Amino acid sequence: MRRLMVILLTMSLFAATSSCSATFKLKRLRKENPTTIVNLAGTSPLHSEGEVCDTTHTESSDTLTVIDPQGNRVFFMKATVDSTGTLIASEELQPAIVTAKFRNVPERNGMVSLDFDLEIPDIMLDNNWQIRLSPILIIGEDTTSLEKILITGEEYRKDLLEGYSKYNRYLNRIITDSSKLIYTGLMETFLSRKEYYSISHDKVREYYSKKGAIYWNNYLIKNKEKKYREYVKDTLATCGIRLDSVISNDKKGIKYCYSQGLKARRNLKRVDLIVFGEIVDFNQNLLFSIPPSSPITYYISSFSSMTEEIEKYLTKVIERKAFLNTSSLIEFRKGKYDVEYGFGNNHYELERIKGLLEELMFDSEYNIDSITVTASSSPEGNYARNKELSRRRGEEITKYLEIYSDSLRAQNQGVIINLDEMDEYENDFIHFKLSPRYIAENWKELESMIRRDTLILKDKETLLGICSIKDISERKERLKRHKEYKKLLVNFYPELRRVVFDFHLHKKGMVKDTIHTTVIDTTYMRGLKALKERDYETAVVLLGPYGDINSALAFISLDYNASALKVLERLPESPKRDYLLCIIYSRMGDEKSSIEYYLKAKEMDPSLRFRANLDPEIGKLINKYGL
Repeated sequence: MRRLMVILLTMSLFAATSSCSATFKLKRLRKENPTTIVNLAGTSPLHSEGEVCDTTHTESSDTLTVIDPQGNRVFFMKATVDSTGTLIASEELQPAIVTAKFRNVPERNGMVSLDFDLEIPDIMLDNNWQIRLSPILIIGEDTTSLEKILITGEEYRKDLLEGYSKYNRYLNRIITDSSKLIYTGLMETFLSRKEYYSISHDKVREYYSKKGAIYWNNYLIKNKEKKYREYVKDTLATCGIRLDSVISNDKKGIKYCYSQGLKARRNLKRVDLIVFGEIVDFNQNLLFSIPPSSPITYYISSFSSMTEEIEKYLTKVIERKAFLNTSSLIEFRKGKYDVEYGFGNNHYELERIKGLLEELMFDSEYNIDSITVTASSSPEGNYARNKELSRRRGEEITKYLEIYSDSLRAQNQGVIINLDEMDEYENDFIHFKLSPRYIAENWKELESMIRRDTLILKDKETLLGICSIKDISERKERLKRHKEYKKLLVNFYPELRRVVFDFHLHKKGMVKDTIHTTVIDTTYMRGLKALKERDYETAVVLLGPYGDINSALAFISLDYNASALKVLERLPESPKRDYLLCIIYSRMGDEKSSIEYYLKAKEMDPSLRFRANLDPEIGKLINKYGL
């Protein structure tokens, strides 16, 4: 008994000490108001005192022989030259750490890699707390949340797991096997007695059920959610978390290297990053709001910045004369030729033709020279009668359009003035000739429709043979006797009664029949715009066929190195061309060719040595060989 009291007293003292320690730490935390320290990757000392760093030096064959622009053989190696001119190997020294808040990062293959180091001071760490850090990317006016980082105290995690354990024990008390809620033996004995066959099975089951146990089981089920909230104060992280680390009191701060890939988007030039968060206890009480860190900035470099402003032109032939035609299914009563606006679907067809006529009459680019109206009939009945009907119908539709065009002239008489004096037709541009024509029976179109058909007719060859008979009367009789004649009547003949309108136009202000001119190549310009906006998929499609420096830039941006190499090898020597060849050969592992092209490019344009630090393909060679 005495021993038990000692143990309990010791535990109480430990709990009190732990509580006092956490309270003191929380007061200090609120007083000092610290934040997480966010640095660019590699710019902060990630090793504390006492930690061992591997500084073993391993020799490597980093000597390379290349040919400089003057044709001289040059040796590059990890070495220095002393005052006497002697080449001596140099030891690789540990660099001094310089904290920076911005960095140029390259975009490659449509992706940008953002790396940063997070340092969490030990004042924020406690066994009973959880730190929740939220990195945020700021891109223009948009924000993107990255995966969170959780630093969980050892006691916090124990309480969390114990909560889950309590809840599981609660769930295990719930009976899921319904047979355990019935006096099964008694019920089966009762049911074995045949004299009770008239009582339903449900009533027997209800009579022998354990009502008290059922009530209690339902109570447990009803309170599942309540008990979950009571026992499980927090949930174990399963998604949206980059790190969930458990720490104990002896931990002296936390340091974590965070790397995030970001898909490039249009006009992505700058990304800012901040980290903020909170500290909570197991009961989810907010103990401390971690203020936002000082932002760090990434400036995104891409090959789109090397785009050349090139304008390409196409030769365009402009014709003075133009032609436009359309057809309409204007309907007539059988044997009649009068144009009836309200008959059949005529109101729609006539309004469509009138709308086109008005549009062309007042077009800003073209004038109408003449309109030909051709009416035709289907090959039914008497040929002479069909010929007369087609002629009269063509004439009536022509008159209908003449009346309508005259009404448009009257309505716009005071508007159409001061036309282009260069065109002899301009002063009379809305006056044109309307000519009626006709086709008695449109056999040519019927043959064409039969040939094109793939769904309706089965005996096309026989029908085409009949249509080629010279005697029209015999041709008609043979068609009438054919088993598919009804299909012709229903599906083909109505289409033969079309009216075709041919509009003959000329370009305003143009005297010559043709003019050759140059116009800007809009396809190339759209590709150039896409490349500048870093829409590389579009740029490759639009610029690829041109085979110039911008085409190569589009290919390189998507890592299509073989395609870019083919383009660049055909281009004349230039600083930019050689610089891009340096990039490609570096990607292909040919360091010798890469350095040779870099030296040539730098000699022609010394400013490229500043650009080289932005491109890791060249930067690694500069660092390796001291270029």
